[in-house]
Amino acid sequence: MRYEVKPVTDDMIAKCAAIFETVFAMPPWSENWKHEDAFQRIYDIYSTKNSINLACFDNGEIVGCLFGVLYKWHSGHQFEIKEFFVCAKLQGRGIGKTILHKLESSLSEMGSVEIFLQTLTHDNAIYFYKNQNYTIKSNYSIMGKVIK
Repeated sequence: MRYEVKPVTDDMIAKCAAIFETVFAMPPWSENWKHEDAFQRIYDIYSTKNSINLACFDNGEIVGCLFGVLYKWHSGHQFEIKEFFVCAKLQGRGIGKTILHKLESSLSEMGSVEIFLQTLTHDNAIYFYKNQNYTIKSNYSIMGKVIK
């Protein structure tokens, strides 16, 4: 199976948001995204300065997406993967790997770039990233506060 990865364009946002909404409604996330909120989330990242956003196509249909932002860092650049998802019924077929390799290939042209992301510790995504030679950064903590 041959997948094609292309930069996301304006006309792809709604389809990407629909896939996002469906994927993250499933366990382990079980998130209840309204379509307009999913669309806004994806559009906000897409329209951020220095964002890099990729869609993977199979026979002309979007089957996976990656949205992230490139930042300047003292040692080069950092790229934060903000959202990365593959249609649930197509996971495990190399789509995510294809998208990630396209991202890494594009970023390698810039010199030193560290890619980082957040994911659930009890999620299968951890195994996916480990299989792609990503490591858990034990010297980082994610902190948060809910304001009501």
